[in-house]
Amino acid sequence: SGHNEDGGFDMGIIDIRGKLVADGTSGNEITFTRDGSTGNWGILFFNSSTTTSSISYCNIEYGSYIILTGNIYYGGVISFYQTNSATIENCNISNNAGSGFYCNINSSPNIYNNDIDISVSSSGERGITCVDNSSPNIVGNTISNSTSRGIACYTNSNPLINRNTVKNATGNFGHGIYCSSSTPTITNNLIFGNSKSGVYCESSSP
Repeated sequence: SGHNEDGGFDMGIIDIRGKLVADGTSGNEITFTRDGSTGNWGILFFNSSTTTSSISYCNIEYGSYIILTGNIYYGGVISFYQTNSATIENCNISNNAGSGFYCNINSSPNIYNNDIDISVSSSGERGITCVDNSSPNIVGNTISNSTSRGIACYTNSNPLINRNTVKNATGNFGHGIYCSSSTPTITNNLIFGNSKSGVYCESSSP
């Protein structure tokens, strides 16, 4: 279910307005997870952050999504608002209640070599979403088991989508890569096992 700041807000937000550095190593990963054996904890929210942040070799699990006052939606366990200076790489993102990454309004982080496994029971959850002039570098990731589009680009979002594996998206909108009013660069991706088209574009020029 959604979570709103207007009363009864029960999600945690790590609200990053400066810099976050969480750099583990292979075999010694940092884990962001819930406290206990049930429920979901919230999101990492890069909020107009202009200082370079880095998240690498982390396990990010049992997060969720949030709907802020004014119906402002951040659907990814890692969400960005007007943030460019962040790199997320070599992370495992799984067992979350929502989507993987949500890039909103002029957000263009680097999303490199992550394993993003959606695998949720609810419909409409994507691996990576780009909205409103957001153009991240999406390179070398494996995106699997979305319950909607694996990668989705909306409203003048022009990401680089290169060398990703996008597989096993399900549902009525289970495209591997979907573009609407956007001009992404799509090269050398492996796209298979999705319920709809591998790449589907509307009013777009990839």
